[in-house]
Amino acid sequence: MTWLVISQSFLFSAFATALRSIEDEGTRHAVKVLRRLVPELGILSALLAGVAIIAAHMVILRLKRRRDQLEEIAEKEFNYERLGVGSSTWPHWLGNAASVVLPWLLIVVWARLLNALH
Repeated sequence: MTWLVISQSFLFSAFATALRSIEDEGTRHAVKVLRRLVPELGILSALLAGVAIIAAHMVILRLKRRRDQLEEIAEKEFNYERLGVGSSTWPHWLGNAASVVLPWLLIVVWARLLNALH
């Protein structure tokens, strides 16, 4: 998530700079390409991050369910105190909300900016 947020901030800065740039005869084509390319890159990187995050959450959820089972056994047999937060609790889901929502929100923002250029 850290690299996604940092890279997106650089892309937003580059996009804003491209929008404000003065076009002369020599740079007109490059600026037009840049204005379109930056949002496309923003969409692509957010999409790839979103897919990777979904895959990671799937693996983590499977591992946490297994951990929950082991902790339940340990709690019953050894009076073991549970660690962490159960995988089906609200704190668990709320703790993951930013990583689940942010990539898709960035895609929507970039798509709207790209659409606004036309």
